Amino acid sequence: MAKGGARGRKFEVHIKNNRDGKAVFRVTPERLAEALERNPDVAPHVEARLDWDLDGFDRSMRTADALMTRDLPTEDLAARAPNLKWIHIIGVRRHARRARWVDEMYGPEGIDAVLRRADFVLVTTPLTPETENLIDRRRLDLMKPGAGLINMSRARVVDYAALVGKLRAGSLAGAILDVFDPEPLPAASPLWDTPNLIVTPHVSSDDHVSYAPLTLDLFFDNVRRHLAGRPLRNRVRPRLGY
Repeated sequence: MAKGGARGRKFEVHIKNNRDGKAVFRVTPERLAEALERNPDVAPHVEARLDWDLDGFDRSMRTADALMTRDLPTEDLAARAPNLKWIHIIGVRRHARRARWVDEMYGPEGIDAVLRRADFVLVTTPLTPETENLIDRRRLDLMKPGAGLINMSRARVVDYAALVGKLRAGSLAGAILDVFDPEPLPAASPLWDTPNLIVTPHVSSDDHVSYAPLTLDLFFDNVRRHLAGRPLRNRVRPRLGY
């Protein structure tokens, strides 16, 4: 989103409804009016436009500062909606090679500097002797107040005791943890009553539509490569631990 008021005009919001969507998700004129009435400090500064599907989408998004929708049109959206602000993705990986969708990439030596900048930290590294306790108390202290953390990797990569302390003190805005040691998470764990913490049962990559097809495609691509005498994809490297 962009700050419309700072440029001497109202903050323009495009609200995209879906005709085939359920009524509970629709923003009707009545619901919009009631919401603005509940927020009288914001209402005078907002120009909201209700739309259905893509009827007025391109015309409206040429100047809109924010988009509210359950079904995001992604094709060439940056050009169609020039005022929208996009997530800036910073990555840290072993070899620092660039990757698609990542705006900046660094090697392991850059992790401290990246943590200081991040609004959200997403941890997806494998657990190895090098990565155990990678996000320790010292590194959690580097994160700026109000930042959040998501761990989809393995529990022992992050110092959960230190994380609980940061959440209880309010110095981090929140966290989502999908992995634990042991699993399932014991009933007596302090994580259950830690404020601003979401606990999920190791399901963050369980995409029931794509997980199995992608896995099978990878497997049969490697069969194809093996039969042709070509290098396999995603080979385990024992020296690295994954």
